[in-house]
Amino acid sequence: MYSLVAMGFSADGGTLMAADANATLTLWTLDADAFLSRACQIANRNLSRAEWHRYFPGQPYRTTCAEHPRPPVDAAVLAEDVNALLAAGEDEKAQTTLAEAVQELIASDDLSSVSSACLLGARPSLAETTQPVCAHLVELAAVSDESGLIESACSSLAAAGLRAYSAPVCSRFGELALATENVNAALSACGLPPDSGLGSGRLDYCRRAFELAGRVGDAWTNVYACYDARFDESLADLTDPLCDRAVELAAQTDDANLNNDICWYEGLYGHGRDAMLACERAVELAPDDGAIRDSRGLARAQIGDYPGAIEDFQAFIEDLGGGVYDYLGEEVVQARLAQRQLWIDALQVSRNPFDEATLKQLREEQ
Repeated sequence: MYSLVAMGFSADGGTLMAADANATLTLWTLDADAFLSRACQIANRNLSRAEWHRYFPGQPYRTTCAEHPRPPVDAAVLAEDVNALLAAGEDEKAQTTLAEAVQELIASDDLSSVSSACLLGARPSLAETTQPVCAHLVELAAVSDESGLIESACSSLAAAGLRAYSAPVCSRFGELALATENVNAALSACGLPPDSGLGSGRLDYCRRAFELAGRVGDAWTNVYACYDARFDESLADLTDPLCDRAVELAAQTDDANLNNDICWYEGLYGHGRDAMLACERAVELAPDDGAIRDSRGLARAQIGDYPGAIEDFQAFIEDLGGGVYDYLGEEVVQARLAQRQLWIDALQVSRNPFDEATLKQLREEQ
């Protein structure tokens, strides 16, 4: 058992000394710098940005172990800190925190973190502070081959309305896509947001994507390229040949769902006549599937085959009433039953219920 008999401080006050009954002397350093040095030796690193954010919220990051490197900016932590400070009304501290991070990031080649910091400039009050890091993002993208990161940055910048930066970043992604034989990359370039700042340049990406899709000859690729094209009216002159090819390729498969998909979506855009090959193939593969009959019913109505359309919609109604679609919920089932019955009523008096307003509503429901 330890029995303390004496205790005292060293002359410089930096050491606490204690002696026990066995004349054993124990020394404890009281030098804060020594404690810090020992902690840094044990940890062998500085606090991470996330750790600093957790234990010192709202405080600008600083290193505690001078002999170890400063950790890179954590973009997620930075955004959380800046937004929290702004919400608390501490605008000046938010600007300072962001400005310090920007100075570090403009020396970084971490495209993802640089992009995330640039996005903070979507707030008008932070636009000037983020300008250097956004300019650095454009520089990084111009020499990078990381198409996935560039695509993500492009989409995020465009969505945030930062067109001055999204245009060159998206252009770089488009350049990479045009140079590749990867149809998925090319389709992604074609799918860049219309407000990305590229203007008519997007059409070049789409032409390339559709050319590659045709060269690949894969039914799924062509069908879903057709979907993307139909959604964008600016691609109208490229769409019909693409979708015609998609219908032909789908009809050569034994995939009832794929044929049904192209049948239904082409019908939604008023192209039921062009999709009939896939519609018939889908029914051939799954004649008892009410949803597939429903898709063909839409196409049949558009080619003037009203009796056939009525027959198909009645098959779908039987499925709805038979509990096949109960998982959708009673309200949805009843709404679809009523909707199909209205279509049948119109067809029975030789009126096509699928005017542009109805098709637009159906598209919006997808």
